[in-house]
Amino acid sequence: MQAYGEGMINIQMFHNGRWHDAILKNIWYIPDASAHLFFLKAATQNSYSTTLNEKGVVICSGDGTVAASGKLVNDLYILAIGVCIPRHAAEVHLATQAETLQVWHERLGHQNKRQVMKVLKQHSINVEANKEFCDGCALGKAHLQSLGTRTNRPSTVVEQINADVCGPMTETSAGGTRYYFSFKNVYSKFCRVFFITTKLEVADCLRKFLK
Repeated sequence: MQAYGEGMINIQMFHNGRWHDAILKNIWYIPDASAHLFFLKAATQNSYSTTLNEKGVVICSGDGTVAASGKLVNDLYILAIGVCIPRHAAEVHLATQAETLQVWHERLGHQNKRQVMKVLKQHSINVEANKEFCDGCALGKAHLQSLGTRTNRPSTVVEQINADVCGPMTETSAGGTRYYFSFKNVYSKFCRVFFITTKLEVADCLRKFLK
């Protein structure tokens, strides 16, 4: 038999004519098992004491409180325990071998596929390596080719001046402006920036720059 998982379950234990709520931890899920088995050693390791006789079994906590009891039936001790079925089903996401290496490559942030294979093996997830092309990696590693060298550059200071208005900005500056107007002399590389409140101030900035 093979165990498919480990966790904890909510149960109810019957003792002294009443059902008591409890939680069992480190429970193995074994679908092929024909009965639920309770290991007394695990109870002992958690400070519980067990009393066994011809009448039955009694499990007590460290302070002497009876936690569970059972009867002896056909040379087996049977505890009066019921599993509580949750009101809402748990959502479980399973990783299957049907998922390709490319899918895991994308899930793990487009890491190197060799590293992805290494991580999956550490978690017992086996996938077949393939040479599927990744569009996202290709776009992310793409770069702009050189635009070339400009041949007709200005030969005097006033031949070409580039200007640009940027705004409105989402936040107002400490001086109360939301735009800036920049000038650049292509020949001398001289730059000047004006911070303005509205675009109506562009004409005044141009006059100041030309002076």
